Amino acid sequence: MSGDGTQGSQNQHIPYAVVPLLAIIGAAAFVMLAYVFYRHMSAAADEPREMTNEQAIYMREVRHRNREDIEALTGHYKSHRQSRGWWSEKT
Repeated sequence: MSGDGTQGSQNQHIPYAVVPLLAIIGAAAFVMLAYVFYRHMSAAADEPREMTNEQAIYMREVRHRNREDIEALTGHYKSHRQSRGWWSEKT
């Protein structure tokens, strides 16, 4: 052992081709952690919310218009509820 301190650190440097690979792996790990953190924090926001009365009325109108359009195109409309028994109503 010589006293200059270079003998132990000669073969410990990283090749230049590995540096971009390590940067890409680090960036991918960061993105994955950020995604997990985002999903964990926004879990309550993904729960379905109750439909408002205005939305329910609008959806009912859209369904009614679609049924009328189908009836106009085909000449008749038969829903699954109309063919099941005496309790079904014609719309």
